[in-house]
Amino acid sequence: MTTEQRTHRSERDNVPSSLFWDRWLQIAIGGVVVYCVTLVVTGRTAGRLFDILGFGMRDAGILPGSPAERHVLLVYGVLGSVMIAWMATLWLISAGPLRHRDPWAWTTVTRTVVLWFVIDTSFSLAVGAPTHALFNVAFLLVLAPPLIRMRPQRRTVDEPQSG
Repeated sequence: MTTEQRTHRSERDNVPSSLFWDRWLQIAIGGVVVYCVTLVVTGRTAGRLFDILGFGMRDAGILPGSPAERHVLLVYGVLGSVMIAWMATLWLISAGPLRHRDPWAWTTVTRTVVLWFVIDTSFSLAVGAPTHALFNVAFLLVLAPPLIRMRPQRRTVDEPQSG
């Protein structure tokens, strides 16, 4: 990609950017990162939260210090690490291309959030963890408003392209 291609102004530059929605999304992403760091660094703290919400280790009969607890903490760490990487990707997209309302950026971020929600929530319900499904709904309710408001405007066939 040449410098000219990277700096070329396009129709996306004509879409007003609302700093409010950009910040909301970035704060939400930051909140998810904090949650995920808790999974990695202090899995037992996350485990206590999960116990309160009804899908933790204690409800499953896993005892502190047991091999099963160490295994679950490993899973928390792996899950947290993967989610931190996903959130870093979303942050980078939201701080650049999405802020400029590039359609591919909005589509990429929105589709990954919807894909996560559908798979994770369906799995939670399938294994009998409805409170975890509600936990997912809470995350979605935080992520959805900025994504809805940031959706790029579609041009009609009759509208000229800017450039």
